[in-house]
Amino acid sequence: MKTIDGLIQGSPEWAAHRATTRNASDAPVVMGASPYKTRAELVREYATGIRPEVSDATQRLFDRGHDVEPLLRAYAERQTGEDLYPVTGISDDGYLGASFDGVTMLEDCIFEGKLANKAKMEAVRAGRIPEGDYWQVAQQFAVCETAETCMYVCGDGSDDGTVHLLVSREMVADDIPNLIAAWKQFDADVAAYQPEPAKAAPVAAAVEGFGALMLRVEGRVLSTNLDAFKAGAEAFIARLPKPADLQTDQDFVDAIAAVKACEDAEDRIKAEKAAALAQMADVDAVMRAADNISEIIRAARLSLDRVVKAEKDNRKNDLIRGGVDAIRDHYHAINPTVAGFEISIPGSLSVDMGAAIKGLKSLDSMRDKISAAVANAKISASQEADRRRACIALLPDDRSLFPDVRELVATKQPDDLKNLIAARIADHKAREQARRDAERARIRAEEEARAQREADAKADQERQRIRAEEQAKARQEAEDRRRLDAHASAERSATAVESMARSEEPPKYDATPIKSANDDGARIRLGELNALIAPLSISADGLAQLGFEHVATEKAAKLYRASDLPRILGAMSRHLMSVDRLERAA
Repeated sequence: MKTIDGLIQGSPEWAAHRATTRNASDAPVVMGASPYKTRAELVREYATGIRPEVSDATQRLFDRGHDVEPLLRAYAERQTGEDLYPVTGISDDGYLGASFDGVTMLEDCIFEGKLANKAKMEAVRAGRIPEGDYWQVAQQFAVCETAETCMYVCGDGSDDGTVHLLVSREMVADDIPNLIAAWKQFDADVAAYQPEPAKAAPVAAAVEGFGALMLRVEGRVLSTNLDAFKAGAEAFIARLPKPADLQTDQDFVDAIAAVKACEDAEDRIKAEKAAALAQMADVDAVMRAADNISEIIRAARLSLDRVVKAEKDNRKNDLIRGGVDAIRDHYHAINPTVAGFEISIPGSLSVDMGAAIKGLKSLDSMRDKISAAVANAKISASQEADRRRACIALLPDDRSLFPDVRELVATKQPDDLKNLIAARIADHKAREQARRDAERARIRAEEEARAQREADAKADQERQRIRAEEQAKARQEAEDRRRLDAHASAERSATAVESMARSEEPPKYDATPIKSANDDGARIRLGELNALIAPLSISADGLAQLGFEHVATEKAAKLYRASDLPRILGAMSRHLMSVDRLERAA
């Protein structure tokens, strides 16, 4: 808060300062909560600079309030235990002003004193700020932002006749933005103000047209001015206002007075009839004439009364419709500033406007209430637009995470939306990181599985290679053993042949087939046998003669038991040796 030094409340300098700022004492009027002044009147005062003169009675009330203020401040000091100093200040931005009845040195507590009346005392005893003072206290908190409490005191200065209420900032904090918005709308209305001619309060014009009706009878009609009265009544009825004539409060007041005049005429006719009947003469014709005139007047009265009521309803509806149109125009003006997130126009506008003027009689009072209701509706719409604009400014360019963005902007406060946006983005990043981690893990697992498969395949190939080498080696070793065995057998056969050659008698050849005692399943081809005994050779028939039949065939090749090889070679050697002996013997 900025303090305006050297100003004394009530001084000309103080008054000049008040003309340059938005004063806390006017806040209840701006919010439509003042019982003393309408918002429309305050708009006119701010726009024209013309303030109404203070009446003597009002000035006496002000003076009484100024006199009791020091006593109330002393009472507040006793309650708080701190000194309080009158201060005039403005908010740090210079927009709002307030004249404080008292502020502590540290500006942490403010004091507002009010002269007691019954309603204020009852409100404070019930633990609430009087309605007409609530917004003044709220603005004082808005101006003095360091104040945490307000000592609101209401009384006559004596301890017995004084009550107080300790108000915390929290009690009004939510309404301070509403108050500032109301002042902004008020400024707009002041700027758009169009002067209107001053209007005096409507007073019913004197009603003329029904003269005094006189009936005098004495068994007969002695005298009457019934014909003249009838003519006057008909002339009066002809001058009654038509529906189109009812435009202003003055027109309605005059029409209502005319209705009253008709009622009075009917009553006078009835009274004169009663007086004439009391004279009890043959006045049937006079009575019928009087009844006829009374009925004419009654019909005219009822017709005009219905017209007055209907036209007043029409004027009331026009005011409501005008208020609704003004609010709709305001919505149409601010919605382009929140394009894509437009504010829906409430469907209850007509009902709200009707409720605002419920029970009011005059058009001027209706206009004031409609004006205040329109201002409040504009304030609410402007605040909603401000909130939405603040929310829109927080939205990221990529809104894929916010399919419910319209609902969010329509329902969330900016701070809440900011937190929600941060949470969604963080959650999305966490999900994306988890997805990337899972993808990397999957790829890594696939690579590991592929590497394992390749390693397994390589190991399998290696095992197959080793197995093939081992099998080839085993076959080679078997072949080598077979060859060694064959070679050994051949050597043994040769030795045997040599031994037989030394023998005196040649061996006898036995052609009986030889059976193998040990068949290990190995086979030898006839070609392989011939290769073994080359350059000699033998046929299958020759082997058969030696006693060795082939045991299998493979295509054209004859297969023999490999285990028979030593015996085959032995048989061949014996046969050769026998041939050699026969040759020598011959």
